Amino acid sequence: MAIQKHVAAYGLAAEGVADNVRFIGNEIAFVRLATPVRLPRRWLGTGTFPHLRLESLDELIPLLQRQDQTLTYFGFTVDEMVSFARKASRRGIDRIMPMGRGLEFSTMWDGYDLLREFTRLVTVS
Repeated sequence: MAIQKHVAAYGLAAEGVADNVRFIGNEIAFVRLATPVRLPRRWLGTGTFPHLRLESLDELIPLLQRQDQTLTYFGFTVDEMVSFARKASRRGIDRIMPMGRGLEFSTMWDGYDLLREFTRLVTVS
């Protein structure tokens, strides 16, 4: 895993996608993305954190794709995130959760009502 992480992180730098790569041991890699236009969409290795600074949430909307499922946030109000969700609703993102709760499980997951999806209805006439 550590080798994959190094190859992926330095590969992004070599491709010009990242302009800074920093490792904390073999466990964590921070990769600062140079531009939002070329976001990496492949697996970069466990413990790899690509990050990018945008001036507003609205700049994130054109970067979203249908396969983007969960967005975690910090430093925004719930009202700001609701407004963002309305603007981004057709682009992707099924769940918007505060940082630290991104893996919290509930009956609604990635836009699906799991109880309905996994329940079989039997009818008798």
